[in-house]
Amino acid sequence: MNIMKTTFHTSRFIAAFLALTFCGAAYGLQPMSAEHLSGSCGASLNTDSGVANSACAAFVRGYVEANSHVRIGEMGDLSFSQRALLSRAPSGSTSINTLKTVKYGLSESTTIRELAILVVDESSPTYTGTAASLLEQIFKAHYLC
Repeated sequence: MNIMKTTFHTSRFIAAFLALTFCGAAYGLQPMSAEHLSGSCGASLNTDSGVANSACAAFVRGYVEANSHVRIGEMGDLSFSQRALLSRAPSGSTSINTLKTVKYGLSESTTIRELAILVVDESSPTYTGTAASLLEQIFKAHYLC
């Protein structure tokens, strides 16, 4: 087997793989638009199966769980040591930093359906932002700590 021929075929394979990877990334990783989220939430609110298994619920649940600025539960639910760390401890620990960066508080009783209703109510046809920016706007308006 000729080394030059093998190297040529390997480099063609790597080039094709990289081209497909970058083209796929360019088309596949676009953020969800607020219009799409609002449409998904509106459609899921109007069905008998409800919001639980919709794209709306998946996006909202993922946003809430991944956002370090959102806390589920009341600030009164913090233990004495957590409140003491929050008010007195210097930054540095990830758990302390997480407590200090909380901006929005959701109660334990807040449902995905309630958030979906807010998404539909707060979105407008002229809003051209992403779904994440729409949720940020909703949290600023309704769930500040």
